[in-house]
Amino acid sequence: MSDTVVLVPLDGSQSALSALPIARRMAELGGGVLEVGAGDSAEAILAAAADRGATLIVMAAHSGDSQPAGAIGEAAQAVLGGAQCPVVLVDPSQAPGGWAPPMSRGCRAKAWGPRSSTTPPTTRKKAA
Repeated sequence: MSDTVVLVPLDGSQSALSALPIARRMAELGGGVLEVGAGDSAEAILAAAADRGATLIVMAAHSGDSQPAGAIGEAAQAVLGGAQCPVVLVDPSQAPGGWAPPMSRGCRAKAWGPRSSTTPPTTRKKAA
């Protein structure tokens, strides 16, 4: 049986981080793996999803802090149109809090996509 793989692309913005609590819970419910990595273009996100056999992508609906509630950014629209798995878009203005950084929970690093000094570390974690 293959693991559930929940992919969460981060671009270094606070808005992108809003997807983490939901993605973590989805991975836990599916008994699977949470993959967090750097990706801000639809092409990079879709390539990572294909490479890792993602069964779900969870991402912020947009990364701009000035976007109105309910807005969907260009990258999110392109991922919705091109993904081979379900996509959950999180409205950053409505997202729950309570995320503890994965590295503090003993996760091992699993990098994908380009990395910048503002992008959080990547992780792959087997959900409990």
